[in-house]
Amino acid sequence: MNAIHSDPHPGLAWRALLGALVLSLAGCSSLQQPARSAERPVPPAVEAKAPDEARLYLELIHKMQAGGQYYASLAYLDKYDTQFQASAQTRFLRATALRKVGRLDEAGQIYDKLAQVADYAAQAHNGLGLICAENGDYAQAKAHFQAAAAKDPTNLDILNNLGYAALASGDLEAAQIALYKGGQLGPKDRRVWSNIAVLEILRGRPRNAERIMDHFQLDRDRRAAIQREAARWSTAQVPPETAPTAQAPAPRRGGTSAVLLQPRVTHALVPHAPAAPGWAQ
Repeated sequence: MNAIHSDPHPGLAWRALLGALVLSLAGCSSLQQPARSAERPVPPAVEAKAPDEARLYLELIHKMQAGGQYYASLAYLDKYDTQFQASAQTRFLRATALRKVGRLDEAGQIYDKLAQVADYAAQAHNGLGLICAENGDYAQAKAHFQAAAAKDPTNLDILNNLGYAALASGDLEAAQIALYKGGQLGPKDRRVWSNIAVLEILRGRPRNAERIMDHFQLDRDRRAAIQREAARWSTAQVPPETAPTAQAPAPRRGGTSAVLLQPRVTHALVPHAPAAPGWAQ
């Protein structure tokens, strides 16, 4: 485990992060660049010129994967390959589907090759990191997520995964850097902020975690999940730090739309779960 050092200015970093939430309440979040999903890379321009029928196939496959129908998407990818030439995009979609249904070795082989393709290097390293995490190799997962973040430094899913892998490997300094970046890029992303709440508990700042959970109006089950994650990764003693004097953000009015994810790789027949601490799949 990496040695944990106290943040010499804990209040400054926290206040800066808190500003992201305050701005989102004030309606300023529209000024922020939206983070692209690690699961849906922008296809290269050459692929945008595919025949109409091929594009319809790709749109259908994307919709299937967005709905968790990974086995069906594999069937249509097989059909696509018999009618059209396979591309980096279809190989990436195949690797994602294979990973989601538990065929990790096959997915890893495709990701390895895609890591050499400029337009897909970040997403490929993210996929390899998720495979390593599924196998319990958090140090190697962190290395892949770092490579992905170097290629796509504003991708919210990649920053979330890098931060969570750092939490899992005991590197709370790296976790704070990645998750605070993600928190400011995605002030309304409940998954990232749930992981920040876990981090705050591990750093001995439970009042900050409570502010986050109150802000997002998390129910009892979600709060319990955050506490369980903190207990899971609490393998190092972290000296408590003085709680900052910044005011907690005012509670949000009305409901919030859930960010959907699966906390672990499944066999793709189970619906997505509401936002909770963990990986961006």
